[in-house]
Amino acid sequence: MLLRRRLPNRSRHLDPPDGTAAGMRSRSATLVAVVTVLLLGSLLNAQSLADSAHHRRPGWQRDVAIDVTDPLLAVSETLFLDKPAEWVADLRSDDEAVPAPDDGPPAVFVPSAAHRATLLVTGDSLTNTLGPELVRRSAATGVVDPRDEVVYSSGLTRPDFFDWPKRLESELATEPAAIVVFMVGANDGQPIETAQGWVGPDDPAWAAEYRGRVRATMEVLAARATTSYWVGQPITRSTTQAAVTAVMNDIFRSEASLHPTIRFIDAWSVFVDDSGSYTDWLPDTAGRLEQVRDVDGVHLTDAGAARLAEVVLATIRLDWDLPR
Repeated sequence: MLLRRRLPNRSRHLDPPDGTAAGMRSRSATLVAVVTVLLLGSLLNAQSLADSAHHRRPGWQRDVAIDVTDPLLAVSETLFLDKPAEWVADLRSDDEAVPAPDDGPPAVFVPSAAHRATLLVTGDSLTNTLGPELVRRSAATGVVDPRDEVVYSSGLTRPDFFDWPKRLESELATEPAAIVVFMVGANDGQPIETAQGWVGPDDPAWAAEYRGRVRATMEVLAARATTSYWVGQPITRSTTQAAVTAVMNDIFRSEASLHPTIRFIDAWSVFVDDSGSYTDWLPDTAGRLEQVRDVDGVHLTDAGAARLAEVVLATIRLDWDLPR
């Protein structure tokens, strides 16, 4: 009788060598450890993450960030994991202390009929027509409570006549505004007092002194308002005045770029013709010419104010998600 040898079943799966299994277990453990560390770090830093989310500009990214960080903060507070960050803050020296929330601008929010944004339009005589037009257009959104104030003959070169940083500090302390539209400069093309004496706009010392005053004004706006819109000066009929205006606009633009909550709005380009020159008349949306500048070649007509107001409001609308 012949005996048959049973051959091994080659279709069976063989167990991986011990080294491979150990490697897989090691990688899994490492992944778990990394996820755990990241989750713990997020819980420990949940307050900061939530604050950052609420301070984002309005939009879907902000909504998603809030939906993620608010529940994370709730878990952190329930487990008392927010306490270490508070203890660290308490141990800081006075000069390193984190400012209280009231010391800075409030969180940005999406305005609604029940939670309106406040808007202040203020500045020199150029806001005489711009202010009412912006008030009318912003109020029509149904989610903004606007007001305007014009101070004739004011500017930044003569604080002895009118001190804008001081006025804004007082105004925004007693009547806060989440949104500020500010416009000065029409009266500033004159000598300015420096530590070395009075200098004219053609002197480099004039620009340096004027920049310091712009910076001081912007610091008040950055501290007191959520977002501010510094409207530049439009081109003027006088080429001499236009040259000074261009210097001022360069200062406005560069200083605004240093503040995340301040936007510079270019008014110069709104009032030039196709060749980039000054003009009293510009075509409307239907192609009909309308007078946009006053007879003095500086101020705006009602049509000019409406044109500039639309540019300003379009920028605000993007930042604040305002309805049309």
